[in-house]
Order: sequence, then C-alpha cells, then structure tokens
Amino acid sequence: MRIGIDARLYKAGLGIGRYIEQLLLHLEQLQTDDEYVIFLRKEMMNVYMPTNTHFKKVCIDIPWYSLAEQCIAPIVFLTHNVDIMHFPHFNVPIFYPKKFVLTLHDLIMIKHAESSKSAASTRHPSIHALKYAAYLFVLRSACRRARAIIAVSDSVKNDIMRYLTIPQERLYVVHEGVQLNERGRELPLPPCVRKPYCINVGNAYPHKNIGYLLTVFEKLKIEGSPMQLVLCGQEDYFKNRVVEEIKKRGLEDSIVHLGYVSDDQLAILYRNAHAALFPSLEEGFGFGPLEAALLGTPVIVSHIPVFQEILGTACLYIDPLNPCDMIDALKKLDTDVHLRNNLITRGQGLLGRYSWKTNAFKTSQIYHTSL
Repeated sequence: MRIGIDARLYKAGLGIGRYIEQLLLHLEQLQTDDEYVIFLRKEMMNVYMPTNTHFKKVCIDIPWYSLAEQCIAPIVFLTHNVDIMHFPHFNVPIFYPKKFVLTLHDLIMIKHAESSKSAASTRHPSIHALKYAAYLFVLRSACRRARAIIAVSDSVKNDIMRYLTIPQERLYVVHEGVQLNERGRELPLPPCVRKPYCINVGNAYPHKNIGYLLTVFEKLKIEGSPMQLVLCGQEDYFKNRVVEEIKKRGLEDSIVHLGYVSDDQLAILYRNAHAALFPSLEEGFGFGPLEAALLGTPVIVSHIPVFQEILGTACLYIDPLNPCDMIDALKKLDTDVHLRNNLITRGQGLLGRYSWKTNAFKTSQIYHTSL
C-alpha cells in the first residue's frame, strides 16, 4: 500500500505541526511493508530526515490556505500515485479526486465564531466574511468526501456529528500522545520569574479566556498575594493585546509574558510552578494541562467536556466564567497538602494513557480500512 501524507505543516509552530512530527516519527517505527510519500515545504526538506527506507520525501512548496493549495497541490499529489492520502488538517484541496483520510483537531471556528471574528479584527469585515465562508466550504467538502475522519477526542467527534452531520461510522477517535520531557532539570528559571508562580501555556485567542486569568491575578494582588502568573506562547496580535491589558491594569509585577520558550525551558517552568491554569472555553484535546500533569504540576482547568475526558480526576475543575472559583481552587492547593499530592500522583498516572505509538498504530489501521 502506498500512503501519502500532506506534511506541509510539519513543525509549523502549531499543535498540528507537532501532531504531524510525532505521527511520522512513530509511523516509521511500525513494522510494515507500506510505502509512505511525505509531502513537505521546501524549508522542511532538510529538517525531516526519515530513518525508515519506506519513507520518501517530496517537496511541495505551496502555502497552506492558498489558491495554489486548491488548484496546484492536487496535481502534485496525483503525480505520485498514492493509494490513499492523509490530510492532517481541514484544508483538503477541493479538486483532489482520490481516497483520503482527514484529521480534525477541533471545530472552534464554528463553535466560537467570535474568536474567528476577533482574529480578523485588523481586516475589513467583508474580507473576513469571505475567508470564513471559504473555510466552511473547504471543511464541509473535505468531511463529505473523506473515507474516514479522525477526531482527536470524543468531544471533537461529538462536535463533528452535531455541527457537520457526519455519520458515526466514518468517525474514529484517536487520542494524541504526550511524551514526558526528562530534560531541562538543571536549567535556571528566567530572572523575571519568582516563586510562587502559576503558569499558562498557549495562544491568546478569545476562547483561551486569558482575560479571566488577568482578573484572577488582579484580585489576588489586591488581597496581597505574592503569587505570580507566567504566560508562555508565541507573540502575535492576541498576545500583544494581552500585554497591553496587563500594563493598563498595572499588573506588570504580577504577570510575566515570556513569549515562546523551548521544550526544555517549558519543562523546568512546569516543574517549579505552584499550578498550571487553563480556563479555556473550548479545546480540541488539551496538550498543555496534560503535559503539566505528567511533569508533576497540579492542574486547574475549566469544566469543559474535553478536559473531563482527557484528565478525569487528575485536576481541579473551575467555572471559566467565575474568577472567584479559580481563586478558591488556588487557595485549596495552598492549604491542603493531601489534595496537592493526590493531584500530582493522579496526573503522573496519565502517562501510559496517551501514547504517540498507539496513535500511529491506530492511524495506520485506519489507512488500511479506508481503501
């Protein structure tokens, strides 16, 4: 069997980039006679270096979300005569005529359309409306034609059935994996970070609910708490807006934005944190809280279905619309040593549940059953 994977988002600094990276790494480790054709952007051709001779790289230097992606990419894919393609994101070329498998990581742009509108706040509304209509058209076309759709959680699967009316028999839940980072133990904390501190990792899109955390730490400051909040994530329009709000509220001493940090730096920040805080209104899987839990950090998250699915009893749940709920949870961690130790133990017990090896094996099976 000859399998093509659209890996143009490989290591693109997004969750999908990490998904592709880990999927390829662990597919290579499977014992199989299948041949894989990996389609990469030019700048990634010397970054992805397969060790399995069954994996062949092909350069397709076409940007995602572009007209060329829709019109030219299908020709390139067809040239390599694969039996089935895997598109790890919704952006499947509408003119691709052959069999394919699709992975959907979330439907946040549909469920929380205000996040999408905020994303376009620097553009003319008519341009945003066109882009959003194109997104819906491409997404629905991809879901209608896919032989199988991989959802990264039961929560995403339920959303696909509800919002896109896809029959259950074409949907497969394959949880993503998490690897424990044992490196970085000797790294020092950044000079601007002081203990005790809490940490939040990720982007600042509206559904991430970062404004909620600003309110929490504004209240803690008024109460005289020494607790600091450390924000990590790539700088963009949304993070810049958060930084401006921090200054506006006079919280520079209470909230530190580090921007992008390496995996090793992130590991040491998690290990030394009082707690990891994720008050999201919506998620597809939840890498951040899961990574924090595995590294021994108590986790406090919103009570949304996906966190309950992925984390179970290994965290404290709060109402993401009530900042006092988060403050109460932080105080519980301060005063209840038994609760804190129990959360750490349960969190580290999640390690064997989310494996990239299992993800790759199940995905490989889906390729075969989808022909």
